[in-house]
Amino acid sequence: MRLSAPAFCAAIAAALLSQSLAAEFQLDEFEASKEVIQNPERYISPEMAARLQAPGEDEQLQEVAKSIAEETNKRIDEELQRLKFDEQDWVFERDAEAKVEPGKGLGKNKQPQSALGQPGEIRYVVYLSLGMPDREFTQAMTAIKSRDDAFGVIIGLAEKGHSIPDTMKLIYKRWNSHDPESEVPPLIYMDPNLFDDYAVRDVPTIIRFDGKTPTVKVRGMLNFDWVEDQFEAGRTGNLGQQGPVYEIAEEHFMETVKRRMAKLNPDKMKQQAMDRFWSNQNFTLLPDAQETASFKVDLTFTVQRDIQTPNGTYLARKGQKVNPLDIMPFQRIGIVFDASEPAQVAWAQKEVIRAQKKQTIPIVMITDLDISEDGWEAFRTLNNSIPGVAVKMANAPILERFQVEKVPSRFEQDGKFIRVTEFAEEDY
Repeated sequence: MRLSAPAFCAAIAAALLSQSLAAEFQLDEFEASKEVIQNPERYISPEMAARLQAPGEDEQLQEVAKSIAEETNKRIDEELQRLKFDEQDWVFERDAEAKVEPGKGLGKNKQPQSALGQPGEIRYVVYLSLGMPDREFTQAMTAIKSRDDAFGVIIGLAEKGHSIPDTMKLIYKRWNSHDPESEVPPLIYMDPNLFDDYAVRDVPTIIRFDGKTPTVKVRGMLNFDWVEDQFEAGRTGNLGQQGPVYEIAEEHFMETVKRRMAKLNPDKMKQQAMDRFWSNQNFTLLPDAQETASFKVDLTFTVQRDIQTPNGTYLARKGQKVNPLDIMPFQRIGIVFDASEPAQVAWAQKEVIRAQKKQTIPIVMITDLDISEDGWEAFRTLNNSIPGVAVKMANAPILERFQVEKVPSRFEQDGKFIRVTEFAEEDY
């Protein structure tokens, strides 16, 4: 974080500097402390709740893409362990009773690997489609399987209703119908970016990479030795079509995501997000104060490194003790209470009036709320009961910094200290 020098110097110029500073400087330790002191309400902003209530199109798209992708590793691993080959009927069947061990299936061989290695690392990327004739597709898989530096990619899901594991399982089954004795299938995974980035429009296509640099591109060819011979002979770039090619049958993965997005109900998503908010809310619970007590909190901290302006002036030296209240007065009153207790709510209402009479900004924070019936309605009712002040959720950084350990409590500046007052029930 960075702090504007003019804002900082306005409060301490008389003591430390004789000139105004227009530059900015690093002041992490002080800034972290000052932010909590001056604007604790920022740490409990309702922005996250607002985003949950009204997610944007990009966020929704990312969430759907993420949810589709997150199925991959686990489901491939599990489903491939359930596949059972019937040698008599020469078919695969799903064994629902199969023992599944996480991470032990052939799904681990389907993890995406980077096609683009370091300079000097040669990779052959074979662009495929499940719409290719079975003979050509089998030939491509066999060629990929024969080399450690080759693997295949597809642009999207085999069927519009598929998940990623469904498509990968289909590829695996096609391989095993060709070579049922092979324990490890050829490496073929989904990467639409490789199609887009290198303008691959039909299949099969091979691109030879040297690190991140494509060196040879050829269409309709599955002979790696031929491609390598062309490169050794000095032929690079796009070598054109050298055999039959086919249209890509699969829908581009991002088009799949967009299509599925179009079927989503934004209002339903919004309501679901709002409903999840309170079930996922973890309140920072504190015990009730058993007796009224008041104590002072010293916010002084030790500077961890020299704080210097661009012109060489030192504002603070490593090891120096700094009290943020010497620089930035705390012009707020913190009001922390348990909103599930009506008596504490009434106390908070009176404390807000007290703060306003002192022309001080009240910061109202709750450690608990009765959300057993309708969390949002309970929160709205609470806010309406304290008009003109936004109620926030108390969190650990604020409570720890001001040493608030019981409710209800009030904290405010008292000279060079913060005074925290805990109130017993008979005193509110």
